[in-house]
Amino acid sequence: MARRHPAATSAKRRATPPNPSPPPPPADGSIPLLHAASRGDLRLFKRLVRDLDKGRGRPREVVEAAKDQGLVALHFAAGKGRLWVCRYLVEELGVDVDAVNDGELGYRKL
Repeated sequence: MARRHPAATSAKRRATPPNPSPPPPPADGSIPLLHAASRGDLRLFKRLVRDLDKGRGRPREVVEAAKDQGLVALHFAAGKGRLWVCRYLVEELGVDVDAVNDGELGYRKL
């Protein structure tokens, strides 16, 4: 078995970029809201929406603004089969079920 030259090995290591660190979680409370949707904890989800809304009366906007890597609360709830959370999002808040992820630009209708 042939041995590699140490300089060739270290040059290869230097050429490989390090793994980027994940972005820090947003400070606006989006992540706990999305986790509550994923767990199906409707009581906590509603409380977090109310807290994030701060009495403005726009809970749908709060829910639609909470995103993690392009996914919104409806994605998290539906992906785990949390139908009661999905029902709340669609029937009570009127979250758009036809929105698709449009990358950095946000969401658009189909």
